[in-house]
Amino acid sequence: MPDRPDTVDAPAPSTSLSSETVRNDTGTLEQMNDQLPIPITPAERLLTAAEFQGLAEVPPEIEWFNNISNPGTKRVYKLAVGDFMRFTGIIRPEEFRIVTRAHVASYIFAA
Repeated sequence: MPDRPDTVDAPAPSTSLSSETVRNDTGTLEQMNDQLPIPITPAERLLTAAEFQGLAEVPPEIEWFNNISNPGTKRVYKLAVGDFMRFTGIIRPEEFRIVTRAHVASYIFAA
C-alpha cells in the first residue's frame, strides 16, 4: 500500500505548542495574530444588552428568509411557502417545526 502524504501539518516532535499557536480551519498550525481577539469595551458596543438578547430570540426561519437578498427569489419563496401552508393547513409559523420530509414530498407530488 503506498504511503499517503500527511494532510495536516503537524509540529515536529521537539516543538511544543504555545498558547499563541492554533490550528486553522484546514488543520494547519499557525501563529495567532497579536491583534486577535480584539477586546470590545462597553463604550464601543453598538448593541445594548437588551438588543443583543432580542436578536438571540429571532426565530431561525425569519433570520433565514431575511438573508435572501434577491427580490425575485424572495417573492417566489414567499409564494411557495403560502401555497405549502394552504396545502398542509398550516396557520401559525410554529407549525412548520413539525413538518417532515413526508409532508414536503406529498406537496411536491400533488403539484
